[in-house]
Amino acid sequence: MHTALLINVLKITPTYYFTQKIVFYNKMIFMKYMLTTALLVFKLVCLAQVGIGTTAPKSSLHIVSKTEGALSIEDGTQGAGKVLTSNNVGQATWVAPRKTVFGAYPTATDNLSSKNDGVTYARVNLNLEPGKWVIHCGYQLSISTSLLGGAKRRYVHATLSNSTTQTVNNDFRYLGTNNTNRSFAGSIFNPGTAIFGSTAYDLITGTIAIEVTSATATTIYLLLENVGNNDWTYNTNAPENYFYAVPIN
Repeated sequence: MHTALLINVLKITPTYYFTQKIVFYNKMIFMKYMLTTALLVFKLVCLAQVGIGTTAPKSSLHIVSKTEGALSIEDGTQGAGKVLTSNNVGQATWVAPRKTVFGAYPTATDNLSSKNDGVTYARVNLNLEPGKWVIHCGYQLSISTSLLGGAKRRYVHATLSNSTTQTVNNDFRYLGTNNTNRSFAGSIFNPGTAIFGSTAYDLITGTIAIEVTSATATTIYLLLENVGNNDWTYNTNAPENYFYAVPIN
């Protein structure tokens, strides 16, 4: 009886042992497969690198092309000469780049003279879109002396403004250490050596960096400082005059 039982146990035990080992081994293979799959999915979703024209992409999207026009994005905003820009959350769109803006001078010549105080509108302005700009300015002034008048010198400022009658900057701010009024300043001088009087000319130049802060385009006027009645004369169409703005980042 005992001998028969022992034989039966010997018959059953090896089969059961090897069966359980095979089941355990299969489970390990399955777990390894699942872990590998999970890692692959993670890489594809979180660390995906797509290569077009290359089998070894070095970024999330890597395009290699031997011809121009490797990338095309059409969302309705595309157009000739436009550049792709993004907003603060990375959404990109095509926009037309800002271009240099030149001042609009009057067609007919206008000779302006200094008054006792205040400012005189130089008859030139710029229409600028929101953003940062460097404004370049040059204006010719003349100063005259009369009979035996002697030497004459005046220090003159030209300022930017949103008004033609006073210096205000409601729609723009000056860039730099502080937002204070800036000017294109210089002196005009007549040595007064001519006995019967003479006229001398000077060109005053400068640059000012500003940022247009309004939501839409604004007009910026050039104003000349009055330093005394008829102390200077300004020709709006003098060939030396210039007034233009260059966009900056």
